Amino acid sequence: MKISITTLSKAFEKVSERIKADLGDEIEIENDYYWAVGSPERTQFDSSDPPLMVGSLFDDIECLKRAVDGEAPFTLVDFERFASIILEISDLDLTVQIGGDPQ
Repeated sequence: MKISITTLSKAFEKVSERIKADLGDEIEIENDYYWAVGSPERTQFDSSDPPLMVGSLFDDIECLKRAVDGEAPFTLVDFERFASIILEISDLDLTVQIGGDPQ
């Protein structure tokens, strides 16, 4: 399966517009830690129990801020950081839509 950079760019734009419409210009992230499955285990299904890692949204946000501000290079790990933040925002957005805890 392939996806074009144009399609990805449009999707990022739509996601950004949706977040702003639902949650405003700034988002309060209260949860810090989350479970993560690392690469390449997250796409390998030959093992029943992939190892879990603990990630930090606060760390992810700080690292992305430094990359955006040019204080640190933007690395491939930043893709995972961005994805984790988007997942958390998705949970926040669900909470706004249904008026409660998404779990």
